[in-house]
Amino acid sequence: MKYEGGNFTAGTYAVALTLEDFPAGTTNFSTVKPFSAVGLQFLVIISSHSGSCNDTPVFTGSTPQDGECSEVQVGSVYTTIIQASGADVSKR
Repeated sequence: MKYEGGNFTAGTYAVALTLEDFPAGTTNFSTVKPFSAVGLQFLVIISSHSGSCNDTPVFTGSTPQDGECSEVQVGSVYTTIIQASGADVSKR
C-alpha cells in the first residue's frame, strides 16, 4: 500500500483500512466474496519538519519482516507491533 498524500498540513490524521482474506490465487476481487474482513485504524502524525521525499521511514522494533506470514487460528486474537521512525533522527 502506498499513500501519496495530498494534504501537506502538519497534524494528526486518522487512517481506516479494511483487511480482507481471499482464496489463494484470487486476481479478480470484484467477483469473489472474501472469507473475512476486519477493520484496522491507526493515527499518522505529520510533522512540520522539512525534508526530502526520499527520506523514507525505517521499520524498527518487533515489526514483522516484509513478506512474513503469520497463521492465526479461527476465533483467536492476533496482535502485532508496527514501529517506524525517520531515517534522519534530527527530523523526528
